[in-house]
Amino acid sequence: MPRRKAAVLVNTACCVLMLVAKLIQCIVFGPLRVSERQHLKDKFWNFIFYKFIFIFGVLNVQTVEEVVMWCLWFAGLVFLHLMVQLCKDRFEYLSFSPTTPMSSH
Repeated sequence: MPRRKAAVLVNTACCVLMLVAKLIQCIVFGPLRVSERQHLKDKFWNFIFYKFIFIFGVLNVQTVEEVVMWCLWFAGLVFLHLMVQLCKDRFEYLSFSPTTPMSSH
């Protein structure tokens, strides 16, 4: 039974982070451009792939509790990483686009 509770908590935490990210994206950035969406998707899967290898290859995690803790930690990191990537993409777009109105800044 405790493992089910841990799984539910991890799932809830990940969903809350995803909702917060979507809320920030809607309020601050508005609709994403296609290239921004593609960069976020690529960065997400790249992050997940390498962290999966890190957890099970380098750390040699053995127990479910350790996996849960690492998953929570990496969920927070991927949230921050993707928000920074989105800020970077939007900044580059606004900086190098000659037709961007000042209201967009």
